[in-house]
Amino acid sequence: MVRQHLEHHRHPGLMMSAIDLLSRARAFLLDFDGPIAALMPSPANELAAREARRPLMGVDLPLEIESASDHLAVLRWARLNADDATSLAVEAACTEVEIDAAGKCDPSPTGARLFELASELDIPIAVVSNNSTLSVHVFLDRVGWLDQVDVLACRTPETVDLIKPSPHLLRIAADALRIPIEDTVFVGDSVSDVIASKAAGCPVLGLAKNERRRMELVGGGADQVISLNAAAF
Repeated sequence: MVRQHLEHHRHPGLMMSAIDLLSRARAFLLDFDGPIAALMPSPANELAAREARRPLMGVDLPLEIESASDHLAVLRWARLNADDATSLAVEAACTEVEIDAAGKCDPSPTGARLFELASELDIPIAVVSNNSTLSVHVFLDRVGWLDQVDVLACRTPETVDLIKPSPHLLRIAADALRIPIEDTVFVGDSVSDVIASKAAGCPVLGLAKNERRRMELVGGGADQVISLNAAAF
């Protein structure tokens, strides 16, 4: 009945196709930062990257890491290039800034609609995120969405090597839901999300914050792309 209802309320163009893609899914796999939460808008992202670099003081960093505004880029570099103790210190710093941001950031415009649509379709939700499990839990609990999420497949200190663009977290989520991954849809807002989805065999709906990102997502192979601010799809 709900799927028939959606058929009668299609939107034109890409919006119609996005509804078709979502309404065929047996589960939603949702990225966290972007599709659900506006976790670290500028300049918060730059402050987070600075905190992530703090345990690396005295380490000769490449320019792209020294100037990075993405704390996860710093974390990936530390995991590959620093000793275990330093890498764990960077992970702890990243988790701390994420938890702080999760305690005060706003939901994304698409977030409420994705949860609403999953409820209408009576399908489960998994949150699949490169952000820490603790920070995602804090946010979902704060905004009242935690009880609507069936699985959290997020970063832990043990899985830093396996975050997106690796397909590992997506596969973990689908396995936990006991649903073939090709019968899910992943909603993400970055090229690494698209790469992970394609490697996992999962259809992907891209959310673009601007025209440049839209072109990147389309070029990366997203099945459909809509605006990150599209709350009425």
